[in-house]
Amino acid sequence: MKTKLPCLGLVAATILLGGVNQTQASTYAVTVLKSPPGAFYDSPSSLNNSGQVVGDSLVATATVHAMLWEAGKVTDLGTFGGNYSYAEAINDAGVIVGFSVTSAGINRATLWNGSAGIDLEPSSKLGGYASDINHLGQVVINRPADAGSTHAVLWSNNTVTDLPVFPGSRIYSNASAINDAGEIVGSITDLDSLLTRAVLWHGNTVTDLGTLYENFNSANDISNTGEIVGDSVVANGIRHATLWSGSTITDLGALTPISGSDSESVANAINDAGQIVGYSILDHNPRATVQHATLWDHGEMIDLNGVLDPASARMGWEIVNASDINNNGAIVADAWQHGFQHAILLTPVPEPEAFMLLLAGLGLLGFKMRRRMMDFPRQYGSVRHEGGLPGSQAQAATF
Repeated sequence: MKTKLPCLGLVAATILLGGVNQTQASTYAVTVLKSPPGAFYDSPSSLNNSGQVVGDSLVATATVHAMLWEAGKVTDLGTFGGNYSYAEAINDAGVIVGFSVTSAGINRATLWNGSAGIDLEPSSKLGGYASDINHLGQVVINRPADAGSTHAVLWSNNTVTDLPVFPGSRIYSNASAINDAGEIVGSITDLDSLLTRAVLWHGNTVTDLGTLYENFNSANDISNTGEIVGDSVVANGIRHATLWSGSTITDLGALTPISGSDSESVANAINDAGQIVGYSILDHNPRATVQHATLWDHGEMIDLNGVLDPASARMGWEIVNASDINNNGAIVADAWQHGFQHAILLTPVPEPEAFMLLLAGLGLLGFKMRRRMMDFPRQYGSVRHEGGLPGSQAQAATF
């Protein structure tokens, strides 16, 4: 018989590499998402855990098309005959939602699934736009209502369900995101009181999430752990990124302003690890507003412009808005370079300490394996026995 040594090196490497996760990142590498031919700018909206990215590109004068970026390629998703389409979200199955404009100028809630766009509500005369899709294929749609307002609905397997609102004569709603449990977040506005409140829909129930200081806030995203992010007015019309976690509301703050004015911030997205992305406004100069993409990582507020790897930092990027973050810690963002706006992907670079831990662990593993191989002849002898190890019964060697 042959005594087989387990591939401990591979097992240990897998275990140790598992500890070098994407959240242990001190810097980020920039990948520019390819522009379609003739595009003037690109802007990302969402990415999934496979790294597929969706957004839009200005492909001609007054013509914006929804785009899919994957594996170094860009795909124009087209329109319903009009000049505009926008891709708002993509799930892990690669299904995309957003809206497309018809030749008559009507917005239609649209789903793309590896083919031409599908109108999610073909019988509706009002149109609308889809803002998010979960991994079950449930979609949240916002339909036009009176006075330029919207009303939120849930689309699931070709069935549309109204999302409830608070009592009132002039109430409108907007749904921003849905998680895999079917929990939906967004906002409800009372046009009589002009108050906007962040809300959570779960089944037939709508819940006011509460506010920090004033009665103006909005929820923009919800993770699969139930944490919600958005923004709240804190004073004098100034907005701050906000986290709702259980019964706790947290002001996430904003990056330090570069002038005497107050800085603002908005949280756009949160992943299942609790990492949050968005932006901070550092200067309200009407001629040149200074805005920086921001990461909130478990109590730490980070200007993404200051944590690029050396090669990326030398390229002169100004990253202004982080749209989304996936569970691997990858971020999509709007960035300017030499006067042009680009869609970029920020990939975390693991900290050197994590790699040192990996190397140290593999070194210790190699030492132990050598010792055990040296001990093998002393424990069991060097004579080969076809019926097993010496003795009346075969004995298993354990390593």
